[in-house]
Amino acid sequence: MHLLWYGLRRLPAYLWSGWGAIASLLLFIALWELGAAWYGPLILPDPLSTFTTLAQLLQSGAAWPQLAITARRALLGLLLALGLGSSLGLLAGLSMTAAMMARPWVTLLLGMPPIAWLVLAMLWFGLGDGTPIFTVFVACLPVVFVGALQGTRTLDLHL
Repeated sequence: MHLLWYGLRRLPAYLWSGWGAIASLLLFIALWELGAAWYGPLILPDPLSTFTTLAQLLQSGAAWPQLAITARRALLGLLLALGLGSSLGLLAGLSMTAAMMARPWVTLLLGMPPIAWLVLAMLWFGLGDGTPIFTVFVACLPVVFVGALQGTRTLDLHL
């Protein structure tokens, strides 16, 4: 009974905490509307026409193949980063030499913005599937690597 009373007493604070997120979304839409009025529909369409067009594309089915292609590319890049990053991170976590060898590479990958990788990927792979897959891969790889490295170091392995 005490737990129920505690939950009911905290409910208004919990519900009130959601207003910050809602307010930030409404502020974003208001700034979007202001930018659309300032620049015009050719540069930045207003939110209402954008969401109307999106709804029409989803209802007609024209957007679903493109969404499937995008999801496939993003998931493939993520899976490649998870596989390679976890393997290399595990290796670096178990070997101090491997960790020291990987440090400059990880620093380079973390320091370079993904937009720079996107331009390089477009030059290397063209405009096909390789560019977005590589960009997702190279953006996720250092984060996965560092996570696996740190996770391996916290394990109590008796090898």
